Formats: sequence, structure tokens, C-alpha cells
Amino acid sequence: MKQPPFPFVLVGLTGLFVWLAVTTAGGWLPLAAGFGALLTGAAALYQSRPVREPGDPITDDELEPGP
Repeated sequence: MKQPPFPFVLVGLTGLFVWLAVTTAGGWLPLAAGFGALLTGAAALYQSRPVREPGDPITDDELEPGP
């Protein structure tokens, strides 16, 4: 398994969208910023997952269910 680099840009964008959602007055901008924060946060979580390389064997730890 290969650990990908930390998604600094996506985390920064998530922070920016959260800041916009919290600090702006009513209207459509807080809703759009909240949606953007959810979307970029989910993308950051997805991008930070380890990736299996094509030749990696599957270990017994990966097959057993969690605690």
C-alpha cells in the first residue's frame, strides 16, 4: 500500500469555504459555501486514503473485520 501525499490544497479550500459559510450574511452564498465545504472535505478524505499498487499482495490483516 502506498500512502498518498497529504491534500493540503483541498484542506485549505475546505477551510476557506467553511469561513465563507460562517462569516457571510444570508442569501445564497452561505448555502453554496457550505455545499463547497462538504464537497471539498469529502474529496480531501478520499484523496488521503492509501492506494493499493497493482503488484501488492493482500495480507491477512486486510481480510479480517475490524474490532
